[in-house]
Amino acid sequence: MAEGIIPDGIEENESYTWLPSANCYLVYQDASVNPGGTEYVRFVKEGKEVLYYDKQEWVDEPESVMGAIMGAIQNGTTVIEISDS
Repeated sequence: MAEGIIPDGIEENESYTWLPSANCYLVYQDASVNPGGTEYVRFVKEGKEVLYYDKQEWVDEPESVMGAIMGAIQNGTTVIEISDS
């Protein structure tokens, strides 16, 4: 976890790592919150969450989830605005 100002879209109790290849942050639960690991991973770009997977999705479809995460790391991410209308 970086010291100092927490980037937009990341909570105080989360750890994060900058991924240059994806041009975004990989965000996960801080060990102080969950010493046993993390219950989710998410990607945050430009202050917006662009990808999220929780532990149950990983259990149900591990290859799809790992593929999506690795694809985002290798190929980057895109911010897509979704309207309610």
